[in-house]
Amino acid sequence: MKFKYSEYQDSDGAKIYRPLVPIVFKYKSKFIQTTAVIDSGADYNILPIEMAGVLEIKLDAKSKKKFHGAGSNSFNVYPSTVKIEHMLRQGGFRTINWQTQVFFAESQPAILLGHRGFLERFKVILDGIKRELEICVE
Repeated sequence: MKFKYSEYQDSDGAKIYRPLVPIVFKYKSKFIQTTAVIDSGADYNILPIEMAGVLEIKLDAKSKKKFHGAGSNSFNVYPSTVKIEHMLRQGGFRTINWQTQVFFAESQPAILLGHRGFLERFKVILDGIKRELEICVE
């Protein structure tokens, strides 16, 4: 499966390209269709805490942890108590499905697909020159 990078503008108006993929997160009968950044610097799959409410996943306040992001910025996360279904879809290809635990983050609007839960499962080729990524299922 190949995907083109998404184009954005930074605060100075310069173009930035990010490796985003369309993805569906599902738990029981609830689902969210969105996009996620493939982040080789993220250790885990991280979703905004608001998504736990939409998926009707109860979080345990006692399990709160502190993660550190780029620039050593810290933020609070809550591990999911259940595995969340992930689905990557693209016309002409079979859907890639898997289930994994995620972390729900406070004050973190980006959806990140990191090593544990995503990159450890697939061969992912990030081609910055062509501004595209490829996900291979072996």
